[in-house]
Amino acid sequence: MTITKFTTMETGKTYETPLMVTEINEKTGKNGSAYLDVKLSDGDNAIIAKCFNMTVADFSAKVGEVLNFNISVEEYNGSPSYKITGFKPCNEDINKADFVISAPIPAKDMYDYIYKTLKNLENKDVSDLGCKIYEELKSRLMYWSAAKTMHHVYLSGLLYHTYRMVAAAEILSAIYPSCNRDLVICGCALHDIGKIKELSTDSLGNATYTIDGSLLNHSLIGIECVSYYANELGTDKEVLRNLKHIIASHHGELEYGAIVKPATIEAIIVSQIDYLDSRVEMFEEALTNVDAGSMTENYVAGVHLYKPNIQVKTNEEEK
Repeated sequence: MTITKFTTMETGKTYETPLMVTEINEKTGKNGSAYLDVKLSDGDNAIIAKCFNMTVADFSAKVGEVLNFNISVEEYNGSPSYKITGFKPCNEDINKADFVISAPIPAKDMYDYIYKTLKNLENKDVSDLGCKIYEELKSRLMYWSAAKTMHHVYLSGLLYHTYRMVAAAEILSAIYPSCNRDLVICGCALHDIGKIKELSTDSLGNATYTIDGSLLNHSLIGIECVSYYANELGTDKEVLRNLKHIIASHHGELEYGAIVKPATIEAIIVSQIDYLDSRVEMFEEALTNVDAGSMTENYVAGVHLYKPNIQVKTNEEEK
């Protein structure tokens, strides 16, 4: 079985390739006719393909199925546009896992790294609280998506986002010795813990908002979660106060969703690490299909992104 990856598809051509259906949304065009936005995955990337003059009821493909699709690639407003012209069952044996987009590092490795880092913190109250929460929520942490649409939207995306933040926290806490290292690391590990209850994630990594997630937000839910386990463990009140503040302020600004603005060194460090990792991931995804020395066609975070074309010369080459 050969999968034609979206990154290799060229405009003006049609391809037949196995792909997984991960989402189907029915919409109405300007002329009043129904069409579908079908999210398809090749295992590395996902795209939205149009299926015109079609309703969900008429569309025989189901979410989670892998089928042979005929995909026509055209150009629309300077970007590739994908259209489904047909599909049929796959006649070959397939492994659905090959089509599920997931974090680039195994979930077990990421979880073990975060848990070990929490376990080795000097402050017992901070360490015990972080470890307790990770033990209790492990089954969901292993595969939860970090968001519905924004960043790290794939299987184990939340764990990958947290993993990179904890790794950054270890380095930055050494650069800024005025901070409490344990609070910064545990704050990074727990800053998005409320997403476990804010979102529901299926086996394909698709996330939807729960009722609590729609009515509240993950920061408030996270504070409730940390408070619950802190009460169970008898965690020091000052430790709990600081961790709650980090969660409440990790979005940095009120207009970005923070409950309060960061008011401690630890909170501002966690907030900046969160912002950095979410933006870098967005840039990484947007630049995946861009050639070196070129810019993205679409705006990302308000700008056209550029991928540098720098040829690295080694010392041996200089000689």
